[in-house]
Formats: sequence, structure tokens, C-alpha cells
Amino acid sequence: MNTPEDYQFADYMSMTIGGEIYMDIKGNLYGKYQNNIFNRKGHIGLFKTYESSLYKLTDEQMKSIEEYLNSLDVYKTKIFNDILKKFEKTIEKQLDIIFKLTNSVFVKQLSGYKVNLVKHNNEYKILLIIDEIIVYNFSIDTIENMYVTLSKLGLTPYVHTHGQTEIYGVTFLYILTDYVPLTLKDVTDLELKNDLLKRALCIIYAIRGMGYYNQDIHDENFLYDNINDKVYAIDFTDITLNNTHISNDFYLTDLNRRVSFEEIINNVY
Repeated sequence: MNTPEDYQFADYMSMTIGGEIYMDIKGNLYGKYQNNIFNRKGHIGLFKTYESSLYKLTDEQMKSIEEYLNSLDVYKTKIFNDILKKFEKTIEKQLDIIFKLTNSVFVKQLSGYKVNLVKHNNEYKILLIIDEIIVYNFSIDTIENMYVTLSKLGLTPYVHTHGQTEIYGVTFLYILTDYVPLTLKDVTDLELKNDLLKRALCIIYAIRGMGYYNQDIHDENFLYDNINDKVYAIDFTDITLNNTHISNDFYLTDLNRRVSFEEIINNVY
């Protein structure tokens, strides 16, 4: 018989990380994420090993679980935290493998497990970790080639090492780059910011000239190296080859709105 912890696990896997929920003939609940199968105690194995003995829960069954959990109130928070800790341990195992491959020492996460501040040869670097699940427009090979090419052109931070590895049946791309701490969002000198935004536009058009179109253009996706006075683009997981619905505006956090490329050319500030 399932406990509240089992139902919370199912709710967490489905609603928080986008996993799929399955049940076996005995009624035990499982979560599928990145081609792997989990229960509330942790990782079990590859999904394909257990697939024949499981069936996927319907939307109606998931709704029933959510309604049940909503009645638990305070107890729900404790269960959620316990499950989150167990799932994070599984992610940590994946990260440890990649840290060893890049000869890096973990310092802290900057954006989930995908962007990590690390130490490599006693210098701070960024270790990007991209799994094949989140790359929906291209193959993971294309994303890797993009980072390497743009690095050679000086349009993204210098790539020191890169490669791919399979963990739990999922392919992970890892890229070790220079650490540039500032984004355009952090720049407060408005005259300088006008200039940097124009340079960011030049990078956008250079990338488009290669046949790639970024769908997520905002001030946190551009870095500013204030020591060498360089602007870099980052985060290419949502790049597309389709230029039908491309974005010709730029989100600025301090203005809390999107501005057109024309506004940038004519100075936003």
C-alpha cells in the first residue's frame, strides 16, 4: 500500500521536474526521468529494464494524487524536502563523474546542476553540463560544435575542454569554459550599457549568419568581461534553425520589458 511519501514522490517527479509516473502490478509508484526509473528511495535502474512490468498513470489518476496531497498541508512540506534530498543525491553522482573527467573541483552551482563554478588548475572556470533531454531542436553534437566554433570566433567564453559521456543511459555534454562573472544585467553605467547592447546585437547577427537563431534573448544571456572589455553570448540550448518566428527584441531586467533591436541601435538609456 502506498504511503503519503510515495504519493508526494509521484507529485514531485511529475510537477516539479517533468517526469512520468508509472505503477507496477502491486500498485507501487515509480518515476521515469531521463530514461531512468526511480522510486521514493532513489535510483533503481534504466527504464527499459522495467518497462514491460509498468504502466503509465493517466491524467485523471495524477489529479487524484494531487488532490489527496493538497489535504495533507504541513505534512506535505516535510515529505517534499525528504524526497528532494534523495533525488539530489542521484544528480550528485552524475556530477561527480563529470568533475573527474574534467579534472575539476566543485565550488558551487550557479544555475541548477547545468552551470557550475569549479576550480581547474587553481583557476575558477565554468563547467556547463547539458543532457540530451533538454536539447530538443538539435542533436547534442550540434550544441557541442556550436560552443567550440563560437569560442574560436571569440563570441562565447574560451572553451578549454569538452566532451560527452553516458550516465544511466543518458548522454551528457560537458564544456569547461573561462569564468566571466558579470552579465549585461549587472552593468549599471548606462552609457557603457548602451554600447554593450550594440555589441551584443552584433553577436546575435553573427550567430544568425551561421544559420542559428536564439529564441531566448535577454541581458543575462550575455556576459561582460570588464577586464578585457569583451562581450560574450551564452546558453545555446534553445537555438533553432527556423527563422520564421525569430525574436527581434531583447529583454532588459532593469526596465522589466522587451526592447526592440531598433531601440538598442538608437540607445535605450
